[in-house]
Amino acid sequence: MWRLRMVAAGIAFGVLVEEVSASAFVGGAYYRLGDQDPGAVSGTLAANPTLDSFGEGLHLNRFGSPKYSSDVPPRGPVDSKLSMAFANVGLGGPAFPSVYGQSESLTMVEQGYALEMWVKAGPLDLDGPQGPIISLLAYNGNPNSNGFGFFQRDRSYVARVGVFEHILGPATVGEWHHLAYVKAFDTAAYFFDGSLVAETQSDPIPQKATDGFWLGGYGDPLAGGEFLFNGWMDEVRYQSFNPLAAGAFEPTAFLIRPAGDVNRDGVVNIFDINLVSSHWGESGPAGDANGDMIVDIFDINLISRNWTPTGAVASATPVPEPTTAMLMMLTAAGWCLLRRPAT
Repeated sequence: MWRLRMVAAGIAFGVLVEEVSASAFVGGAYYRLGDQDPGAVSGTLAANPTLDSFGEGLHLNRFGSPKYSSDVPPRGPVDSKLSMAFANVGLGGPAFPSVYGQSESLTMVEQGYALEMWVKAGPLDLDGPQGPIISLLAYNGNPNSNGFGFFQRDRSYVARVGVFEHILGPATVGEWHHLAYVKAFDTAAYFFDGSLVAETQSDPIPQKATDGFWLGGYGDPLAGGEFLFNGWMDEVRYQSFNPLAAGAFEPTAFLIRPAGDVNRDGVVNIFDINLVSSHWGESGPAGDANGDMIVDIFDINLISRNWTPTGAVASATPVPEPTTAMLMMLTAAGWCLLRRPAT
């Protein structure tokens, strides 16, 4: 879909695109929020700064006391071992003002850019009902006038462009969710947990960002900062790209592993079936694909619906056509039953 749109846009603009060996990727920043920070340990005060893993030196300064956490998204990158906790209201303990940011906004000169992140909302008040929430998650620019990013508004995650907002999905307390926004020319696409929510050419296009790039709030929380977030986040990645350039860059190759990837290798295949069969009938996380802590036919069903074809990229989650899926499910289930130890 994206490639077809880019070809159409190229024709519309009258641009002749020659084959080049360079990738369409131009630049950006990638904040792993712990995994690339030297000496990072769960429960300790986070580094100042936290490092940009793209190597462009776009590190973020610490304001307040964000802390590292071992609570990571279960479908995030395999090597993700740490996330960042922003206890601006309190995550089962004292509240600590927590924000990361820098005064320089990330570049928006290209015709394409993509922002993605993992986020887990914490409760606003552990002792009572939650009140109104307007929290900045990740934002490039001034959220009151320009740029773009993600916010939590009450019980929803939204993509925000200035003051315009587009709902992505529910901000369920205590659950990790993946958010993504991709802009190419005048087309904006919104994603929630790896699935396309909407693709449109009628929503506002972000204006050039000013006033920096921010995580967990806007400005120093100890000096009038606002939009403070309470929860966890991980794997924040911003990429700018040339939609018309040749190369292997795919803006929707998100940092999310497919559902059914039991062995955490990035694809759903026979090795996941094998792991399920090895733990058939057991209770616990080993071999459990759907998160219900029981290894059974429902795990096989989830794997069959998310089977990765040979040669597909690791982040893809294609669905086999119904007949193939059913045959896969019945074959796998029979194999698991045959492998089940006799009682």
